[in-house]
Amino acid sequence: MQHRLGANWRPLLITGVFLVLAVSYSVVNPLGEAPDEVSHFTHVAFIVKNGRLAIGKEVPGPNQPPLYYLLGAIFTSRLEPEKFQVKANSDFSFQDDEGGVNLLMHTRAEAFPYSH
Repeated sequence: MQHRLGANWRPLLITGVFLVLAVSYSVVNPLGEAPDEVSHFTHVAFIVKNGRLAIGKEVPGPNQPPLYYLLGAIFTSRLEPEKFQVKANSDFSFQDDEGGVNLLMHTRAEAFPYSH
């Protein structure tokens, strides 16, 4: 019995390319440096800590559909927040590149391959 993929291979190819690009971006981009990542993580941390979604503006920043934050909370609920110290890069500037390009300070602990 011969299986024909026909036109069905295109969605699989697009999905595969998307996954490769998404994982590559995630590995190459330092933690906390993706657009709005810190504010989205604040929403997720709120859910993990309080066991519910934020109401109104309890958490500042942009909003996504609740399922996005609920899934994030499920995947991060076992992390220990005290192990993740976020320190702002005091030399960062939106106006020029003199102070560096990273919004946050990064340590070797964040380097790939990640260890726990």
